[in-house]
Amino acid sequence: MAPQLESARLRGDPILESVRAADTSTYLKFGQSGEHIRAVQYALMDLGNPAYAIPSGATGNFLNETSNAVVRFKQDEGLSPADPVVGVGTITRLDGKWARPNADRDEWLSWQTRPIPEFNFTRKNEMDRASSGQTFTFNPVSGAIPTEFQDAITGTLAALLDPLGSPDGQYSPSASWGASPFDLYHFHIAVDIPPAGPAPSWLTPGGAADQARKFKERAAALQAEADLVAPRGSPAWTSAYRDRLLAPTSGGTRGMVDLFADVLTAALANSVAEGQPLRLIWHTFEVQIWRPVTVDTLHPRRHWRNTLFLAPSTPLTHPPFTPTVDENNLHYLQFLEPAFLVDQNRVITLFGPTMTETSALVGLDMKRVWDNWPVDHVEL
Repeated sequence: MAPQLESARLRGDPILESVRAADTSTYLKFGQSGEHIRAVQYALMDLGNPAYAIPSGATGNFLNETSNAVVRFKQDEGLSPADPVVGVGTITRLDGKWARPNADRDEWLSWQTRPIPEFNFTRKNEMDRASSGQTFTFNPVSGAIPTEFQDAITGTLAALLDPLGSPDGQYSPSASWGASPFDLYHFHIAVDIPPAGPAPSWLTPGGAADQARKFKERAAALQAEADLVAPRGSPAWTSAYRDRLLAPTSGGTRGMVDLFADVLTAALANSVAEGQPLRLIWHTFEVQIWRPVTVDTLHPRRHWRNTLFLAPSTPLTHPPFTPTVDENNLHYLQFLEPAFLVDQNRVITLFGPTMTETSALVGLDMKRVWDNWPVDHVEL
């Protein structure tokens, strides 16, 4: 039987799918038990209506508390008869409550405790954005970046946050539960390493690697200056660092906004000169405590790449090798890892070389991020 249910928490269960197909012999009733009962109990309880509460919890047993919750749900939804039976109408209506998005219960739970809510742009936010025809915009401080990067970022966010599924297709497990400082927040700018090694123009003065080195060195120097003002990551330090990041080009000293644009522009120019596609490598579900329980660091669901230049609008795909640090360094020459934040107004702030810079530009004290960052976390 082809699945008809849409929500991740109910879809694919053979008994619930049979109920959805109007097989009356499989309708859920008093006295039954099993994981399919537990899934329905969670679906009712997680709606947050006290009338659907099951005080004993999702036990997997269809008893009096579950019966009461089912009856009240059916009454509220105008389903008839309003009896303690989960049939095709009930399961269809309940499935619809969770079909878009946050359909996966792990996802729903994750966002109940996720810190820094002003920069948690979830799949629910993306659904609202797409359905209303609203667009992403860029923070003016990021306005100097090439349009090729702007288009790639907005397109990738939509693909990774698609409420209908991941880039692997409709109903496939989501590639990200949201953009946040702990989930989807950066990408790597890279080029494939051919058998003969990196092409010279990437490494020569003025090339992308050279420009990225200068940018990182300047960021470290400005951080050291801010360290003289206040403890790193504090509000006063954030303000001091932000002022330095936004200082304009003066004399022979390039401002950080211009240096950032220099790296991206050089990468595009090198791509054209060498005829080598420019890659963007994306990682999702960064922090383990907010990941799906089945997703570990090397899980393919976390790792995506697309081609930005020489082949624009290339769809996201999985890397053609095991996504470890060693494999990345073996296959890619990586220049920079820009970090981005998306606020509740769909404004994207992109900068680098780390989240520290992006965070400072929006006035987010990095200490708030560090205080919630697991000490044993390893980034790719």
